[in-house]
Amino acid sequence: MTRYYLSIGTNTEPIFHLQRILERLHHPPAWTLHAVSSVYVSADAKGGNRLYHNMAVMVRSQHPPEAFKREVLQAIERDLGRVKGSAEVVADLDIVLIDERVMTYLGRTIPDPAVLEQAFVLVPLAEIAPDYLHPLEQRTLAEVRQGFEAHKLATLSKLQPQPNLYPSQWDSP
Repeated sequence: MTRYYLSIGTNTEPIFHLQRILERLHHPPAWTLHAVSSVYVSADAKGGNRLYHNMAVMVRSQHPPEAFKREVLQAIERDLGRVKGSAEVVADLDIVLIDERVMTYLGRTIPDPAVLEQAFVLVPLAEIAPDYLHPLEQRTLAEVRQGFEAHKLATLSKLQPQPNLYPSQWDSP
């Protein structure tokens, strides 16, 4: 089975939408949810005035990347009402790492460059997979995070867990 590391974000009713995303990922027909990070809050990377709530998960699936993105992730986004290009992002699910592969699928580069550039992607990933060896950098995610620019890390704050909200408090699959 392939390990997919996902970056998940929302800027609209974040607790509600993250909960719906995780419920969908927790009850799979053809994948299993294996790791869930804490939730991190950050300003809009594109300069908007909305706060984003981001997290990372690791999912195992037999789907190839294109099918996993279209049939699973885009289906969740669509079911939750995501409208591409809208300022209201109810659900954004991106594959940012796939096993230890270097590849391109659907025009996306893996590893996603955002892993090395954006704190809201790196920090949650480093929480769930600190020993993951970045295939281009040849450093673990914990090492990449440790060397990350302090001013970028300062834009991120960890949301304190709330009872019965996130799968870290649910039974493991």
